[in-house]
Amino acid sequence: MVSTGGTGEVLISAHAANVFSEDEAALRRRGIIAFLALAFGLAWLPFLSIPLGFGSAAYVLMPVAPAIACVVVRKWITREGFGDAGLRLNLRYWPLYLVALAWPLAVHFLRVLLAFPLGVAPNGFTLPWGLAAPEPLSLLSWSLIPLAAAPIFFGEELGWRGYLQIRLLAGKPLMAALTTGAIWGVWH
Repeated sequence: MVSTGGTGEVLISAHAANVFSEDEAALRRRGIIAFLALAFGLAWLPFLSIPLGFGSAAYVLMPVAPAIACVVVRKWITREGFGDAGLRLNLRYWPLYLVALAWPLAVHFLRVLLAFPLGVAPNGFTLPWGLAAPEPLSLLSWSLIPLAAAPIFFGEELGWRGYLQIRLLAGKPLMAALTTGAIWGVWH
């Protein structure tokens, strides 16, 4: 928050300037370390049971491990709540929501259109679909499968982007995104 003092100087709140007291900085560090330990531990430890001949819940647990880590850290470790988690629908950004919904279909059409000029289209390749026109059931599944999978992938997004990215390198969003992406890549 920016305001002017009585003498006209500009005053900036500590949060907006990303200046934290020692206690706040320590709490942020503790939250980040706890989040990473939980996200990696919950995702990777169940895989240890596979070489021992036991089944593994890792494939089920891995996609939601970052969300579990986020909830545990926000609720019990830092007690900061979920106000900045990005969970509220913000209709100001409706064009971005539309792009997110239309993107998979648009990419498919673009891929088909580029196959011809790039000379990579196989025999029998036709516009607009590719090798063959899809059955109506296929079109329905193209629409419904991503919706059914969204809660699974939401677990990763809530943890990595809704918790870690906004805390790493505060005030440097590009560096925070790149660092989070690198950590996320190692986790995968």
